[in-house]
Amino acid sequence: SGCIRIVTNPQCVNYYTTSRIIIQMLIERRINQTIGLISLRLIIRDSMNKKAFTLIELLAVIVILGILATIAVPTIVGVINNSKESTLDEQKNVIENAASNWGTDNFRKLPSTSCYLSIDFLRKEGYLESDKDVIDPTTDEEMKGCVKVEYESENNQYKYTYTDTCGTQCGID
Repeated sequence: SGCIRIVTNPQCVNYYTTSRIIIQMLIERRINQTIGLISLRLIIRDSMNKKAFTLIELLAVIVILGILATIAVPTIVGVINNSKESTLDEQKNVIENAASNWGTDNFRKLPSTSCYLSIDFLRKEGYLESDKDVIDPTTDEEMKGCVKVEYESENNQYKYTYTDTCGTQCGID
């Protein structure tokens, strides 16, 4: 019609302006939709391009970790057990040294055969700390053994050996 071509016609100005606004709105809306679609496509494409682990890859990792665990756990347990055994041997040495110190201080009370000194006795006499329990690290229980004191005539000296059983107590007044 003549209204679109002739802008100066006062009757057509509103129609032209309204048409222009509507067209502009449609163009903007179409651009926004296009931008939205492009953005959505980029998001989808990015998420599809991201590498994810497949089930097979995850299972392979789990199997490898299992194999490593079967190798590492026994080794670690062995190291812990060796450490506990070493600690137990060291505690026995401390108890034997305490008995040896008692024997040195009380050599007249020692018989020419063998006798036993209990951990409790060594505590009471002050040769072991009285406020601390002597714990066996392998069982986490209190040690209740004794030190066997034996006279070795060939060496003319006493031998001190920790044992879990107690016999005749050494000469106690």
